[in-house]
Amino acid sequence: MESEETKDEAAAPAAADCSYCGAKAQVRANTIDSILGESSNRFACPSCFQEHHRFMLERLGTMDAELMELDKATQMEALRQLSDETEAHMKQWVKQRDN
Repeated sequence: MESEETKDEAAAPAAADCSYCGAKAQVRANTIDSILGESSNRFACPSCFQEHHRFMLERLGTMDAELMELDKATQMEALRQLSDETEAHMKQWVKQRDN
């Protein structure tokens, strides 16, 4: 049986706008925040989510070997930096896309 919290969590994107472009959101865009154990209320429309996911995977691909060699605290800091880079990229990407 689904809890009220789970129902609220699932319904959240349906009631939200995209955190990047303002369109109707369909999914949460908080992958790294979840890994870091931080809560986030970032949501994304399909187009922005696709770019968000593409950018993160591309960056993670270049960091993969490096991350495994680092201690946990340094890994977490690298992921926080990636989250910041992703947010900056998304703002720039939406600006370019919409002009």
